[in-house]
Amino acid sequence: MLRRRSLIVIVAAVGVATAFSQVGIGWVASSALLDLDDGCAPAWADPAAVVIGASAVVALFVGLWCLVRIVSNDSLERPWS
Repeated sequence: MLRRRSLIVIVAAVGVATAFSQVGIGWVASSALLDLDDGCAPAWADPAAVVIGASAVVALFVGLWCLVRIVSNDSLERPWS
């Protein structure tokens, strides 16, 4: 049971680091692509900005879920009881 909890916390910590990094990078990249002028922007800039922005929103929810998994630490399940 302790190994299972340790693995959950480790995977959740990696998830937090990865997801919140994706949120920051995705937000900046999406904003930059949307701010390009229509005259010099390639045709793929707007659809790519929308997809990158959507992935940042999904990553935010995944990161928050992983953070909850770390903080909650399954306090209801006691390995010694």
